[in-house]
Amino acid sequence: MDFKVDKMTKQRKNLQSGFTLLEMLFVIAVIGVLAAISLARYDDHITSSNRHAARAALLFAQQSMERAHLQNGTYVDAVLPAQQPSEPFVLALTNAGLNTYTLQATPVNADPQCNVLTLNQAGVRGATGAATPQDVANCWR
Repeated sequence: MDFKVDKMTKQRKNLQSGFTLLEMLFVIAVIGVLAAISLARYDDHITSSNRHAARAALLFAQQSMERAHLQNGTYVDAVLPAQQPSEPFVLALTNAGLNTYTLQATPVNADPQCNVLTLNQAGVRGATGAATPQDVANCWR
């Protein structure tokens, strides 16, 4: 009886423990798929966050433009609020006239869905990358 127990113990010691190559390749493939999915979601989140910052800056600049119009009676000499160099967009004032203006927020990194967000004196919101009014609404959501 002792002989059988010793033999079984020896056999267990002789077996190598660990993972097979196939198991390792499977784990690496699963990790790769999960990394690809999470990276795409991360990029979408960053783009959405940058878009939100651009919308907030446009609305703040709109308030600044309206204050300038109340003080001067025109939008011509209005100045945009100072912008941090690290902002993920570039804010610009175009078509400034006596009673009209258009604000633009151009993303520093590509945003193919919305591209440039716009806002004018009437509060009309736009997005140059949006094809339909529903897409514009989604960009401003």
